[in-house]
Parts: sequence; structure tokens; C-alpha cells
Amino acid sequence: MEDNSRQRQESSGSAPIRIPVRIWLAALSLFLAMALALHFTIMVERDNLREKQRVQAALHAANLAARLENSLDENVFLASGLAAYLLTEKELDSKRVQGTLKAIYDSGNHVRNVGLAPDNRLTYLYPLAGNERAVGLYYPDHPEQWPAVQRAIESRKTLLSGPVELVQGGLGFISRTPVFDESGRYWGMVSMVIDTNGILEAIDSVAGLDDMIFALRGVGRAGALGKVFWGQPELFEDDPVITEISIPGGAWQLAVRPVDGWQIDSPLLLILEGGGILVLALLIALLVFYHKGRLQIHANERRLRAFLETSQDAVIVTDDRGIIQEYNPSAEKLFGYSGEEMTGTSINHLMTDRDAAIHDRRLQTAASASPHRMGGSREIEGRRKDGTRIPLEITVGRTQMDDQAIFVGVIRDISERKAFERRLVELASTDALTGAYNRRAFLDAANRGLQLAKRHGRGWSVVMVDADHFKRVNDTHGHQVGDQVLKMLALTMREHLRDSDILGRFGGEEFIIALPETGNEEALALAARLLEAVRKLRIELPDGKAIQVTISIGIASLGADTDDLDSLTKEADNALYAAKADGRDRCCSGVGMPTLF
Repeated sequence: MEDNSRQRQESSGSAPIRIPVRIWLAALSLFLAMALALHFTIMVERDNLREKQRVQAALHAANLAARLENSLDENVFLASGLAAYLLTEKELDSKRVQGTLKAIYDSGNHVRNVGLAPDNRLTYLYPLAGNERAVGLYYPDHPEQWPAVQRAIESRKTLLSGPVELVQGGLGFISRTPVFDESGRYWGMVSMVIDTNGILEAIDSVAGLDDMIFALRGVGRAGALGKVFWGQPELFEDDPVITEISIPGGAWQLAVRPVDGWQIDSPLLLILEGGGILVLALLIALLVFYHKGRLQIHANERRLRAFLETSQDAVIVTDDRGIIQEYNPSAEKLFGYSGEEMTGTSINHLMTDRDAAIHDRRLQTAASASPHRMGGSREIEGRRKDGTRIPLEITVGRTQMDDQAIFVGVIRDISERKAFERRLVELASTDALTGAYNRRAFLDAANRGLQLAKRHGRGWSVVMVDADHFKRVNDTHGHQVGDQVLKMLALTMREHLRDSDILGRFGGEEFIIALPETGNEEALALAARLLEAVRKLRIELPDGKAIQVTISIGIASLGADTDDLDSLTKEADNALYAAKADGRDRCCSGVGMPTLF
């Protein structure tokens, strides 16, 4: 009886469950597929976080670079204006020269001193206090300065050098503007020393960089090979956003990076990744013990479905023919098609014809069966159910399941990022206050237009516009009213310009207009309209009163002596100064030409 009882127990006991190889393979394949989808989702999110940080840093860099260029350009414009003024003076009166230098010094941005060196001998200097020993300095006798002076003379342009250590203490940039008379003979040099620490600290304090750090490098013509003169040198080795800054006679590099470095991980991502791996481990355990109960299989399917349904990104799984097998709720929301409509159909319905053709070629060339990213993330143009198109970023991974290749696509709507990038381009090319082109963007657009006009033998003119007594407006009514004046002037000019005309803010209260297919007579007619329109402007003040402003205009047109943008700009600038010298609120076309009221 005991033997019979033992036999019954052995027969009724549970034999060890042997999991079939195909179940192991199926479980492993599913684990790899879902782990791949989770991994790609996390990678895409990390890339997105990094990209947002870099875009933010790039915006800060563009803002900082624009402020720095504008601050330097304002001083360079003052030096150029002084050079133009010298050409109008037949004889230099010491008192008038000192008064002019004082006006330049007072109007400048962190200017340490301004000097004139006729025939390369420093004769006039302001302020004189503390600089007495420099008066009479002859540049060729000073080898530390003469090479830079020679380069400025040879280039016939303003050159900015430094920073250099100043005898008075601190660092300074030195602007040198050569002056040539009407015959082209070299007259002398206008020099201006700009306080390096003062101008950079002022820009840093107003640029809103509390969460960013920056550094500058490049001295004179060395460019990116120069030493770091502001900030920490190691910042350039820490993968910063680097922006090129053009200066007269050279270039600098600006490096910007978050104070705490690039943070690509967040607690949410770490929780999602860790939790996702844990969920997948549980799912594979359920699949491995498939024969212990159908409930385990159903639970596993519910967990898989939960992952897809809670993903914030669209996740689409297809076979090797591009037929959709899985289509999560985020994909339904993104494209407007329901899962029932899309399951069993081609994924090409969700793409433009061009991107669909590219996708088909990628499927045909995907030969490896091991899980991997197929070329990393790429951008495509998606097509919604209503026919609208949206920019998408897609990351596709490939794995093998039951001897069949499956493809997991993680798709993200990047409309917001594209808008952000367009905004970045706009910030880099326009003046934030007036909406006109900034100096660099204007020069690029104007040069292209001028080359086209010369190629086809068409007229082309440059118009320089300057607000009269603008400093008085700022000093009397404040910078807010001054900003309103500049906005109204830009708006008024746009109302009188064609779509093909190019409006730029050249610095301070000075604007420049390029007029394609426009000769001198048409430019004068436009100037007359602008003068009349500005005279009618009324700028409302906070106290209910209003002020009126006027402008002075200088015009230069394409000709034998003005056949490039540099000569046209100089001619228009000289004409502008002639109009101002003649009483303002008028236009002059070329130096010595009749003035238009």
C-alpha cells in the first residue's frame, strides 16, 4: 500500500516545466523590441533637452554678440564721422579740434581717450589730463604701435586691435581710422582707446546671462588662434556654443555655455528609463512562464499596451514591408488617424511622396538583423489626415522577431523647435528695436543686390538717414522716447519703400537704405518724400504732449568712382555729413552737390 501511495504522489506531482526554445526566442525578441523603443524614446528626449539648451545658449550668444558689435560699431562710427569732419576743415583750429574731440569722447561708449595724429604725430588728445606725455608721439618711432598703424593705412579702413595693457592701467581696445583727403593722399590717423573691462562688463550686466557664462578670444588678426582675453580659457574646451564676431580688421570667437554645464538628464528621464527597464523585465518574465497560465500572457500584453499608450511620443511598429503593426494613441493624436484605420496599412500614408520614397529605399538596404539605430534621427515632413503637413523628427530601430524584421519608429512633432530656429535666424539678422536688418545682414543682402545690378547694368543707390539732434531727444525725454523715435522712423521709411528695397540700422540713430534699380534722380525723389513724411510725425510723450523730429539724408549712386558697397557707403555718409553741416532737415546727393530741402 505504501508503494501504491508513493506512486500516486509521484504521478500527481508537478514535473519541471521546460520552456520551449521558440518561447525563449519570442520573449527575447519582444524584450529587445520594446527595450529598443524605450531606449530610442529616452535618447530622443535627451537629444531634445540638449538641443533646447544649445538653442537657448545660441540665442544668448547672438544677443551678446549683437550688443558687443553694436557697442564697438558706435565708437567706430564716431571715429569715421570725425575723419569725415576733418576733410571739411581746411585748417585745424586747436580750440575747435579739442571741442570736437570732447564731443566724440562724451558721445562714445567707454572711450578712454580720442586723438588726432596728422602725418602720424599725435598732436591733439582728449582728455589731456594723465596723457600729457603722449602728445607729440610719432608712430614710426614706436615699434609696438607702428605695425598696426601701417596695416590701417594700407587697408584704408578702420582697424581695431587689442586688448592691450594700458599705461594708465587696465586693458583697452585701440581703434585706428586712417584719414585720406579727396586726392587720396594720406592725411593722418584718428585713434580711439576703448576701455575693455568697462565695455564688456556693461554688456554682461544687461545681456541677461545669469545662467550662462561666456568667454572671448582672438586678438587682432589671430582670430580663433588668439588667446582668451575675457572669461575662462577652459570654457572653449567644454563644447560651448561658439559665435563668430566680426570686428574691423579681424574676428573674435564668443563661447557660451550654461553655468552648470550641459544637463542632458532629468529625474523624470531617469525614472522613466529605470521604470521602463523594470517593466520590460517583468514582461519578459511573464512570457518565459507562458505555460503557467494564459493570465500571465494577458498581463504581459496589457503591460506592453500601457507602455505604448503612455508614451508622449508617437510610436509606430511596422514589418519589413512598411505595413503598420502597432500604432499608439500619441500617433493617433499626431496624425489624426485612428489605430483601426492605420493598422495593416502602409506607413507611407503618413509621409509626403518624397519622404516615402526615401523611406522605402532605407527599408530595402537595411540588412543587419541586430538591433540598432538606422542612421540616427532624421527629419521628415509628415502628412495628417486633414492634408496638413508637419515637420517631424523620426528615429527608427530594427530588430528581429520570429524570423521577421520589425521596425520601431519613435516620432516627434518638431513644429515648435522649427519656429524657435526661425526666430533664432531672425534675431541674428534683424535689429531688435526697429525690426530693420542689422549691420551684418544688411551688408550681406546689399552686396548681393549690388553685384546683380552691376552684372545687368542697372541703377543702384544707397541712402544714409540720420535722426537730427537725437542725443538731445534722449537727454531731454529719456531713452524710452528715443527708442519710440527710432521705431517710428523705421516704420515711416518702410511705408515709403518698395518690397525690393533693403532697410538696415547701421548703428545708433543712423539707418541705411539700398535701392535696387534706382538712379540718383529717383533716390532724390524718395528722399524728398521721406523728409516730408518725417516732418509730419508726432511722437507722443507720456505727459500727453508730443514732439517732432527731422532727419538728414545723404545719397550715393552707382558710378565710376562708386562701384562697390564700401565706396557707395562712404559717399553717402559724406553726403549725410554735408547735409548736417548745411543745417540738417535736408538731403545732399554727393559731397559738394546741391542740397535738397
